[in-house]
Order: sequence, then C-alpha cells, then structure tokens
Amino acid sequence: MQIKSTAKQLRKFRRSLFFQASNSLTLDQLKAMMGTHNLFACKKCGRAYKRKSSLYNHSRWECGKEPQFKCAYCPYKGKQKIHFIMHVMAKHKEHKAEVLSNSYK
Repeated sequence: MQIKSTAKQLRKFRRSLFFQASNSLTLDQLKAMMGTHNLFACKKCGRAYKRKSSLYNHSRWECGKEPQFKCAYCPYKGKQKIHFIMHVMAKHKEHKAEVLSNSYK
C-alpha cells in the first residue's frame, strides 16, 4: 500500500513540476525532465510510445495503413474501430444508437 501511494505522490509531483516549468523551458528540456528518453519509437514513422505494447498496437493496426473507418456525418477517418465509435459518441450523439448497433456485426 505504501509503494502505491508513494508512486502516486511522485507522479503528482512530476506533473506539478512540468506545469510550473512549461512556460520557461524548451521542448527538449521538458522532455528530459519528464523522462521521455525511455520511449519506444516506431522505426517506420518515428512515433514514440511509453509502453512497448502501445508501439506493437501502432505497428499492427496503424503505421502505414489507410484509415478504414469513415464517418458518414463528417470528414472524420479513423484507423481503429474503437476510435471511430468514440468519435461518433462524442460528436454525433443523435446517431449513437445506429452506429453502435452496426458496430457489433
């Protein structure tokens, strides 16, 4: 229990440092302060992730692929079904039931 609360306090402290310093530091300094040097980067496009599993999902579902989920109500295009569903639920609430019923087919 003590470890969890200490880790939570550390995250809170790092966040507060980030927001206090964000107006006066360069982007490189902010990245160094937040520890982004330990990121997992995609070799194809350079996009970086905190978790190896996120990089794996990016490589499998997104990198180099065309968006396959297109919104019928606006120009939105997405590469993942869940992102498309979340888009409709947030932006087109009146069509939510229709999209949800079609998404499980």
